[in-house]
Amino acid sequence: MNLNPNRALEVNNIEYEDKKRLLHAIQLSKQCIPVKNAFSVGAVIFDAAGDMVSTGYSREEGDRSHAEEVALNRAQQKGINVEGGIMYSSMEPCGERSSSDKTCTVRIIESGIIKVVFALHEPHIFVYPANLDRFSNAGIQLVHIPELEPDVKEINKHLIRS
Repeated sequence: MNLNPNRALEVNNIEYEDKKRLLHAIQLSKQCIPVKNAFSVGAVIFDAAGDMVSTGYSREEGDRSHAEEVALNRAQQKGINVEGGIMYSSMEPCGERSSSDKTCTVRIIESGIIKVVFALHEPHIFVYPANLDRFSNAGIQLVHIPELEPDVKEINKHLIRS
């Protein structure tokens, strides 16, 4: 077996970049005004070349807008192709949604994004999240970074009781 001594370094660098970018999404979620019927979420999109191309946070474009939806719409409005890119969302993107005909999961799959990184699984407060299999079935890599969960729970303490 031929082991590459740089492999661990590569993995650590990827993990570091994912955490740094996810922290940016978490910071964005702090701009959300807390409401009793929605989470405060931030999202950041990086294109296939590794450049940050779009951001969004919950309710940024109206009371019912989701962070991932805002970021994807903003990229589309700029004419930016996010295919092959990465979505960083402070919370697992919604798989069920009552405020729109299309979930964030479906929007992400349709966009061509190939990886989703998030800190907190969506709590079972408003809907039962059932989207992780959808991402896997679409060939999208999911990365959960649980060590950042406390930050997201703190921002959403108006809904999440620890």
